Amino acid sequence: MELNLLVHLNSLKLSNHGQAKQVWDPCRKKWVSFSPEEMVRQLFIAYLIQVHGYSVNRIAVEKEIRVELTRKRFDLVLYAADLKPYILVECKAPEIKLNEPVIAQVVRYNRMFAVNYLIVVNGHECRIFNNTSTTWVEQNEFPSLV
Repeated sequence: MELNLLVHLNSLKLSNHGQAKQVWDPCRKKWVSFSPEEMVRQLFIAYLIQVHGYSVNRIAVEKEIRVELTRKRFDLVLYAADLKPYILVECKAPEIKLNEPVIAQVVRYNRMFAVNYLIVVNGHECRIFNNTSTTWVEQNEFPSLV
């Protein structure tokens, strides 16, 4: 589904620290480097908060996990009201296509979480997948947040 995250750009807190532009992450409560991928991550967080009313207290950002004996970092995990992982989100820079290798990456990461939904987003496109217990099915609507 198309998703124009740039409408949330004005809600981001940006700063110049020396030569580097930084953005305030409301979930991690710290300034982070404003890379293209970080821009998408922060815009998606703003979208979750402003459009869906999601609490920053139920969003985990860039935590390390082990996937097939290697250390990786997921982008976002959204937790349900019972604090169980509910949605795993992979953010990509705007120029990255949301193709099969990107989807396979988030499916691999999900082995650590077993969530109901996977989302991959690059700022202008958002692909959402629902776990039907036998396969992942793409859907066009954002899952209801529980």
